Amino acid sequence: MRKVIFISAPSGAGKTTVRKTLDETIASNFNNNIFKIEIDAMYKEINPNFRAKNHLEIWKKARENTGHLIKEKLDEGTEAIFVVGNTIFSDQRMQEVLKPIQAEDGVEFIHITLAPTRSELARRLKKRRGSVPKWIDSHLAEREPYLEAKWTNVIDNSKMTPEQTVTAIYEVIKYGRTMKSFFEDE
Repeated sequence: MRKVIFISAPSGAGKTTVRKTLDETIASNFNNNIFKIEIDAMYKEINPNFRAKNHLEIWKKARENTGHLIKEKLDEGTEAIFVVGNTIFSDQRMQEVLKPIQAEDGVEFIHITLAPTRSELARRLKKRRGSVPKWIDSHLAEREPYLEAKWTNVIDNSKMTPEQTVTAIYEVIKYGRTMKSFFEDE
């Protein structure tokens, strides 16, 4: 069965590193027929400095375009599509991505949330940026209600290496819950 795996997390949680590690760790489990999409990179192509006045509209377009790209890759027969991004944590935002796809026969949808602790996230962001950004608490607060969503699988990767995080992701792909309830609740 083909799979679309969404990996959502705030900045600093390790999304980009995980995306880069997938080829070396679990691609062979999908006959090396995987495709990776980073929504944040799509957004950055449109708005490189993250300063556009219409940034919410740009994020929405990036999510919608991601959905079309997923559909195209599924039609080509890609076995596993990994979609990583920091804005795919809520029902509404997931709907924007899934609109062109919806529930396809022979495709399993899995949503994973990487959720390191606040202190670990602050440490990683400080290392990357030189200081802890002011927005850290608001970013975590807007995601918190969705940590309990029945269509996501939460991984606390605070103490994990990127390879260990990818291994945990693969365990979720094999044994975790799918997004079936997401489609049933529509």
